[in-house]
Amino acid sequence: MLNMEKPPVDILEEDDKYIIIMDVPGISPENIEITGDETSITVKGYRKPEFCGKYIQMERFLGKFYRKIKFNKFINLKKTSAQLRNGVLIINVPKALNELILDSYIKITIRR
Repeated sequence: MLNMEKPPVDILEEDDKYIIIMDVPGISPENIEITGDETSITVKGYRKPEFCGKYIQMERFLGKFYRKIKFNKFINLKKTSAQLRNGVLIINVPKALNELILDSYIKITIRR
């Protein structure tokens, strides 16, 4: 069984960037917060109930989720971008190649 408090994630590494792919179905961008520092990205959010009423069975996760991804190289948060497509969050995280990174904490906005 999947731990739904930690959504499934795939991480790809290319020469100049990392690509994070995370399943977050049913969660709107307003309920997701992406932050980072020099070597990590944190994704946290909240899934609200879509329907009101008396449930007789509930298998889909509701509530808070949290995921922290650490990298073995410095990353450039100023150039990091995120988009949400069909319940899949895609975060492009450029590596800091020969760059001096002064910012220690940045919030990343999700594009639609």
